[in-house]
Amino acid sequence: MGMDRIVAIEDDVGVCRLLRHTLAREDFDLQIVNNGTAGLDLARTLSPDLILLDLGLPDIDGLEVCRRLKSTPETRHIPVIILTGNDKESDVVNGLEIGADDYIVKPVRPRILTARIRAALRRRLNPADTPKTGQDLKIGTLTISAQREVLTLDGEVVDLNPSEFHFIHTLTQVLAPPGDAPSLDFFVGQEGLSLYAEHRLDRLSPIFLALLNGSLQHPLLLKFAGLSLLHTNPNQAETFLNRSATLFAEAGNPVAELSILSHLVLHHLFILGNVEKAAELFKKTEALEHPHFDRLSALSRISVAQALAVGYALFLDNFSRAYEYLSIAEAIAEDRGLGHFRVFNLLIKAYHAYVTADVEKLSRTIHEILLLLNHPQIDTTNKALLKMAQLFYLSLTGDYCYFSAVEETVRDEFGALLPPSSLPLRLLTLLQTESAQANGGHDTVISLHKSDPGPPTVLTSMLALSEALTNRSGAAEKTVQSYLNAKKSIPFFDMQGRLYSIRTLLEIDQSAEAAALLEQTRLQLATSNWRMINIQVLSLSLLFHRGQPLSVQQLTTLQMLITEIKATGIRHLPCLTADDLSSLLYAAIHHDIERLFAADLCRELLGISWNRNWEPVPILHFRTLGGLQLSCQQNPLLSIESFSRRQRDCLALLIAAPNNRIEQEEMQLIFWPDSPPDKARANFDTMLSRLRKTLQAMIAPLSAKNYLKLKNSIVSLDYCSFDIDQLRHAFDRGSKCLSNHDCWQADIAISHGLLLWNGDFIPGSSLADQTAKVADQIHQACTKMTLLWGNRLTELGQTARAIRLLNKAIARDRCNEELIAALHRNYMRSNNLVKADLLLRQYEKSLHAEGYPPADIGRLLTRVRTLTSV
Repeated sequence: MGMDRIVAIEDDVGVCRLLRHTLAREDFDLQIVNNGTAGLDLARTLSPDLILLDLGLPDIDGLEVCRRLKSTPETRHIPVIILTGNDKESDVVNGLEIGADDYIVKPVRPRILTARIRAALRRRLNPADTPKTGQDLKIGTLTISAQREVLTLDGEVVDLNPSEFHFIHTLTQVLAPPGDAPSLDFFVGQEGLSLYAEHRLDRLSPIFLALLNGSLQHPLLLKFAGLSLLHTNPNQAETFLNRSATLFAEAGNPVAELSILSHLVLHHLFILGNVEKAAELFKKTEALEHPHFDRLSALSRISVAQALAVGYALFLDNFSRAYEYLSIAEAIAEDRGLGHFRVFNLLIKAYHAYVTADVEKLSRTIHEILLLLNHPQIDTTNKALLKMAQLFYLSLTGDYCYFSAVEETVRDEFGALLPPSSLPLRLLTLLQTESAQANGGHDTVISLHKSDPGPPTVLTSMLALSEALTNRSGAAEKTVQSYLNAKKSIPFFDMQGRLYSIRTLLEIDQSAEAAALLEQTRLQLATSNWRMINIQVLSLSLLFHRGQPLSVQQLTTLQMLITEIKATGIRHLPCLTADDLSSLLYAAIHHDIERLFAADLCRELLGISWNRNWEPVPILHFRTLGGLQLSCQQNPLLSIESFSRRQRDCLALLIAAPNNRIEQEEMQLIFWPDSPPDKARANFDTMLSRLRKTLQAMIAPLSAKNYLKLKNSIVSLDYCSFDIDQLRHAFDRGSKCLSNHDCWQADIAISHGLLLWNGDFIPGSSLADQTAKVADQIHQACTKMTLLWGNRLTELGQTARAIRLLNKAIARDRCNEELIAALHRNYMRSNNLVKADLLLRQYEKSLHAEGYPPADIGRLLTRVRTLTSV
């Protein structure tokens, strides 16, 4: 047999070099042309075995080239693999609908390239893949003309590419009377799973349903009908897959049953959220795997290996076995150019980092996930599963500020894809509960879970703690017992629920029961590596002795606890309240256990600083953007209305000054430039005294003199924090992360900063020269970061978030041309022409209101449209 002839239609010099080197080494006969016209001519004259087609060609759009190839009789049977540097999902879908057989996103590794080429050639050369001549085949409302390669459903022609048509045609040969064709079963299984692996099977679901309505109840048809509906109709998918598994079991085909069970394990666990059923199916899969795994097809081995890996990790806490199976799945997928099968590898890696409290490993894993998320082979459900890793991170670090910034986006993404019972949405609810509890919103937790009934889970024990902390002891006792008596499912989360139960029992004065449960937990943890759980167990053991002098053994426990928190980098212990954490950190500082680290944690997590005598001093926080508000440990104290104009100006001056310090003489010159020195000094003393009095009235029993100081003729604000400093720090950190291509940490930092941007710096201040500069700097920094991060979000495929971000900025600067152009561009890219047009009309109205001449307005509108089209 001669060498396979391949035509590459590609204009990128680097890619052409790669193709020549890789394909020559694999004994392919390669010819390269650099434009679509030459490619079409060569395809007609040479009739190659396969065509590699770039989308970004200089003369004809690659999709148009593909359409012409597939609509021309001489070339329509030639497999076409799209090569594209654009991972835009719509382009890939359009290419497949036009008739392309596959697609590869550049840059591509040589091994994946050759694997995908050989797979396409195998499909073309397989005898079972050759259309048969003869009469049309009619099943129910479905008609297949093999000679013309046309399929009609309810009288309408269904647009299928060659590989999809050949799969359906061969499947019907197995299913249709007068009998089946068992020799084709293996081919159908392989080709169907290939389409499923490439997320192309859902396009065929109407055909499968028509065949089922035609009274064809073959288990193979039920299997593929179920797989095609996994993402669009999960309950019906479960019904079909269950029926298929039962029929294969009754027919004595354990190999086919094993393949289907693996899909059901993952489906019940992640999509339906039926953890107990998933665990039951995992046991069946595990029992069938040992005698039958080697008899599976390659693609079935991937799904079985992944189901076993997930089961070993979540149900048995056996990560060594989990990684063994994941390595099998990844090796097979890599050999066939299906790199997107790394989804479950990364998800288990993230879960492992979560339970072992490895913040750094989890952050690196999320970075890997973000690089994979926009790959077109990653379907929307898998994107939701991968985003679970981000929820793990937020739970581990207690980063509820970031969570509040993205909660709406995350829930929109998950809610559109998954039922409320799904594991990602359950995890989202868990994080929402943690966030509410951390901020003292226990009534919110109670209302949240009253409207979310279901089998007892870790969420039930979290509800019990909120009930206990709001003096609902009877309800808390009943709730915690319902959790402890319930059947358990995922060991790590079950153990976390037990810790909440222990803390609840302590709160409702059932310390003996709590101590017994804690001791039982300690014994069960002896063989685990759940570092996150162990740290909380150390914490709970110390709470039994709160308010009492610590023994030598308890001091050793406290040392171990603080050392573990420092080593892991975690900033959140879920089952502890703020009072619990403060008592532990106060004890560490009092006994000089990692004193500086404990003091930093107090400052960061509790809003507590320490004076030179190591006495606690609550930090006063000034919110200055959009107004002026003072709070202490998240409790609002004063708003802008509480201060006189002069007092507000004084605070604005101090907050804007370097290190929040300013010389008394300078302040006197600013406020009373024309007054004699004695008079200015007297006025200053009166202003400072009145400002202290205003503060003192609200922060008692704290002393205002500890915060607003006058020493050595320097006025200062001490033991205070300011939102503008936090904003600057967040933007600095975000910029550094972006320069290091760490989008995940950049997202956290930048979202923190932009969340603080609630308006101008202390609006209404009369000290224009002193504070206007700061106000302008902050506004410019926020606008610049909005544009920068909005563009990056668009590149990452998060257009909805980018639109929200830009709309928030435009609400504060309605005439900003760059913001308007960026938002208009996002509306156009998301095909929201109505909102794009409305935006320009609002922009025109705002320009009129600002007094712009009509000629300038016309020029600005034209420029926005031009910027949008670039």
